Amino acid sequence: MDPLPSSVLAQLNRLPYTAQAGDFTEVSAMTGPDWWEPPARAYSHWLATPHLAPGAACSLQHYSGRLLSVVVMVWALTGRQMSLRPEHWQAQVDQHGATLVVRHQERILLGHVSAAQLGAAVAQHLDPMVEAVRRPSRLTLAAAMGGPASSLAAAFGRVYRGVAAVDRAAVARAAHEAQAALTERAGRELTVLQADDEEPDLLRQHRTTCCLIRLGHGHGTCETCPRLEFTEQVRQQRERHRERPGVPVTWAARS
Repeated sequence: MDPLPSSVLAQLNRLPYTAQAGDFTEVSAMTGPDWWEPPARAYSHWLATPHLAPGAACSLQHYSGRLLSVVVMVWALTGRQMSLRPEHWQAQVDQHGATLVVRHQERILLGHVSAAQLGAAVAQHLDPMVEAVRRPSRLTLAAAMGGPASSLAAAFGRVYRGVAAVDRAAVARAAHEAQAALTERAGRELTVLQADDEEPDLLRQHRTTCCLIRLGHGHGTCETCPRLEFTEQVRQQRERHRERPGVPVTWAARS
């Protein structure tokens, strides 16, 4: 394995998902069958809901969102996969059960892979966590995997926004191909990806499962939630897209 090139590290430093200092948990511990129940309960408590399922779904999505933002960005910039062996990663999880940032060992870069191969590695990394989250919460497999699928879609959406217009179609294809392993495991499509016809650098996602955060006190539905009308999902996603600046990305991957 190789270390990340300095140019890639500089790009990752523009994302708020990695850090070196602080108290971290070994991700290898997070694959244990009993690890996720306390964070799930803490998250549900923070949401002020007596139900465990929302905390379970959201705590796992927090982790996958931080991890996959880094992994997909590195793949987009290099065409190479970061090792996803749990012992090569650590996560900083707060008192509410939310993962704030991740960090990885210095030598982390493997060889070139396709988008489908990247998605398969992601699914394999998350498999034990999905099962651990489901055990106490009774989430269905699709509901538990819906969060990671959304995280993967969002990570590709960030790349889609940053690349040159000529590369957007390739990024969209890669995003679809990377989702395949998660779709296969869940036995159903988890998120639908669509290039927006009004915002040219927006790759929308439309989930088929709910993250359940709406069950928390004071929380509503997300802009990707299937409980929203499709036109309302589009409107909210465009609005949020306009509020947040993108980060330029030099596309180097080949699916």
